[in-house]
Amino acid sequence: MSAMPASSRGRLFFTIDVEDWTADFPDMQGAPSRVAAPMHRLLDLLEAHQSRATLFFLVECARRHPEVLQRAVAAGHHIGLHGLDHRLVYRQQPDAFERAIREGRQCLEDVGGVPVTTYRAPCWSITRESLWAVERLEAAGFEVDSSIFPTKNHLYGIPDAPVDPYALTPGLVEIPPSVALFGNLKVPFGGGFYLRALPLWVTQQLLQRNVKAGRNVVLYVHPWELDVEQPRDLPYTSVVARTIHYFQLRRTEERLAALLRQFGPFEALPQRAEAARALLTERSVPLAGFPAPRADAGRQASHV
Repeated sequence: MSAMPASSRGRLFFTIDVEDWTADFPDMQGAPSRVAAPMHRLLDLLEAHQSRATLFFLVECARRHPEVLQRAVAAGHHIGLHGLDHRLVYRQQPDAFERAIREGRQCLEDVGGVPVTTYRAPCWSITRESLWAVERLEAAGFEVDSSIFPTKNHLYGIPDAPVDPYALTPGLVEIPPSVALFGNLKVPFGGGFYLRALPLWVTQQLLQRNVKAGRNVVLYVHPWELDVEQPRDLPYTSVVARTIHYFQLRRTEERLAALLRQFGPFEALPQRAEAARALLTERSVPLAGFPAPRADAGRQASHV
């Protein structure tokens, strides 16, 4: 299939990382689940704006709340895997990772009754240190990935990664989260902390800029970002993690509604490599230096 011209108008994708509020806080594992209520609000919001999304489930959330996954399937949303739990990919060993994604995929397919062929790593944790995960994803039957952030912070990212969709292997296509380009500067704006921290008008301008330039927009959100009443007295977690996690949660829902209203409808990511390859343009280039040597690393997680 030939690449479409880069001048084509970009498409708008909506994605949800379905995880509980404790995902960022290992010390709080075992606390009561709070994911169902904000997930139903997100599904209501998408329905109101006639939009579809890809929901990347942690398996523990699907097992606790199968009704949420089943409602999403019934509404026409796509189901992807976020992991058995929220362990970062670069903290796992390749064989254990492959076993986990195979088990996770099977579990989600059993609960939802639909194929699961898309994947997003917890905290975008496919980095140069964990590119070994690509061959394991393909071997486990995944066809579309959205895990490689084309910028860099303390936790994740490959700063020289392409910003447009590209083929990682013949059978696996990467659709990266959104950044805006200003020369060599890459500015994340598509969700999470960035959606809450940037003024709404800036997000709107960057989104419109990308779409007009023929670049796709991948919006992402976590259900806990709509849960303003979640516990905050967490003495055993880092100040950085707490600050990023709780920053301006009250703004999330209104900003999502504004973006859906102005730019919608949004759509789900493609589920198959063939459909994802239709997103490749003349600007789609391979990931430089891939594949990289295997390596392990350990860092403290916090979402942005």
